[in-house]
Amino acid sequence: MPNGTLEVIVAAGRRLKDEDTIGKNDAFVEVYLDKKYKQRTTTISNTNDPVWNERFSFNIHGEDSIHFDVYDADIGDTDSIGKCKIKLKHVFDDGKYDEWVKLPSMFGLSSHGEIHVIMNFRVDVLSDVTSGGIRINETNPFELYLASIPISVSRTVTFTLTNPNPIDIAIENFHFTLPNTDIQLDYMQLIDGNGTKIKSINLYKNENISQFILPDQHLAVFSLTINGADQPKFHNETIIFKTRYQILRINIQYEIIDGSIELTNKTSLHIDAFPNRIETLDIFTHNKFNVPVNVFRMDFITYGTCFAFTWNDSPMGNVKLQPNKIQELGKLRFNMAPLCEEPASEATCYCGLHHHPSFKQRWDECVSALNTYELDHSLIIKFRNLWKEWTSLVRKQRIQTNIWIYTDRANISTPLTIDFVWPSVLDHMFSSYSRAPLILDFQVIFINITKTQNIIITNPSLNLVTYSVELHKADSDNFKSIINDQIFTISTASKRVDLMSGTYHFHLRPTEQITFTVSYRPTQMIKHEMYFIIRNNLTIIESILVRGEGGIGSLRVGHRKATSSMSPIIISIDEKQYKLCLNIQSNPLLRKLITLTNTGNMKTIIYDISFDQMKCSGHGFSAPYCTNIEIESNEKYNLQIL
Repeated sequence: MPNGTLEVIVAAGRRLKDEDTIGKNDAFVEVYLDKKYKQRTTTISNTNDPVWNERFSFNIHGEDSIHFDVYDADIGDTDSIGKCKIKLKHVFDDGKYDEWVKLPSMFGLSSHGEIHVIMNFRVDVLSDVTSGGIRINETNPFELYLASIPISVSRTVTFTLTNPNPIDIAIENFHFTLPNTDIQLDYMQLIDGNGTKIKSINLYKNENISQFILPDQHLAVFSLTINGADQPKFHNETIIFKTRYQILRINIQYEIIDGSIELTNKTSLHIDAFPNRIETLDIFTHNKFNVPVNVFRMDFITYGTCFAFTWNDSPMGNVKLQPNKIQELGKLRFNMAPLCEEPASEATCYCGLHHHPSFKQRWDECVSALNTYELDHSLIIKFRNLWKEWTSLVRKQRIQTNIWIYTDRANISTPLTIDFVWPSVLDHMFSSYSRAPLILDFQVIFINITKTQNIIITNPSLNLVTYSVELHKADSDNFKSIINDQIFTISTASKRVDLMSGTYHFHLRPTEQITFTVSYRPTQMIKHEMYFIIRNNLTIIESILVRGEGGIGSLRVGHRKATSSMSPIIISIDEKQYKLCLNIQSNPLLRKLITLTNTGNMKTIIYDISFDQMKCSGHGFSAPYCTNIEIESNEKYNLQIL
């Protein structure tokens, strides 16, 4: 059977079989798809024709029938009046069901009465918890609150209609009472987030929404824009979507105010959250009212158990904001631990590998190989690929929510983004939290010249961590530890390390750091690659690819080497040029272009050109451009000689 959201109305009963010897039935109905999860009506006393008119909602996941059990409630006991079940095929075929259903006797030869059952598919409404400005009443899902709107300011928020049902639902009539407001369909997509099967979407705005059809298994995101107002006023308005199956009435409450309260953080609210660490964010506000404003509450629309707020100078809230001033409201704290207490799923993979079984299996296989065999090139590559994949997966897990601040003058809402970052012992080596496997690049270095770069290792945990550091060649055919190799060497000024068999061993306390210096001294004009390996009991193994290239500068002047003195550059004129010069009254000027070619593997810089030790000109010769000429490897430069 298809899936969907089914609304069930148990309307009434009639001619129910009397189970009481004195008086009439005290009837109630249990409704269920699965006996383990039942819903029930209230009890209507002393009548065999009860009226309930109670609504229930069920998420259909392949079930083919819904059950109704009718009971007479007695003190200390209940008596069964009758039972029935309805095939959901009737609802899926027609989109709705409205019938009196008989309660057959045990053998079906007679009836114990009837119940009136109405079933149809429901469209649900959701507020946007990511961009802020709108929220749902927790006790009434069809009532929305908007943040306060200053006079003459336009405000746009979004809300969503979802159709989880197996049929398309047409909006037959659309109406709203909000003044100076535009409501427009922004986009549609499948509920599971995988695009949409709709090839094109027409413009549905205001009255045209009555022509809109919400496809099955789709959600539709609408923008609601209030185009400013010139007077303070509280609004209690209505949006109505009428379909064949329901009248969806959404109440909208908001207030136009003659001032504003704004958050003054320089950037949008953002927190990078690490496991086992509480992150904090200072919140500043600007009171643009001409009178003091009392702040008395802060709400977190989603993930509320992860947030806490410490009010500035007030343990219980009630912070007074002075007029036309910027003040610190307090500190926002985010603790991801409550998220990790939820049942394991890939959606919470930032809590640890145990929340991601398939990835944990691959990780355990590599750790087992590391504990069983000697570290080699292929194992390092596997760990680097796993590290990149895992941290990328963690980075995709983002929380987008918003916080609400309530005052005696205005209610404000602002979006908040939480990104998750997996800890690394190389935290201080990353320019951002991208966590891509690191590369330390020395570029091209003159042979026999030494260059150095630093690597900072830290302890991002709350406990003591043990480390070992070594260098390994990045050559799978000749893989061995080379801590004393003369091309790359590592060293540290720390006195708290032990060097044993070519490996540095040390401990770091929480937040403590140690710096290693990597030296590169190429002896040949070739490329070199090595791995800087950091083993530890926190992230197991991390690595940095260290690479460089030995270089020389080699310059060819015309068709000769720059160092050649046996083949001088000859500047001559032929007979025709000589005759032309005789007809020129002023001194003739001869121009010669000489091609300079960099045949080395690194950039060559010509600092000056001299003629018999005379810079730039001498003996009648000159070079208009004679200093700081840069020629990249395998590039040419045309030098002009006059």
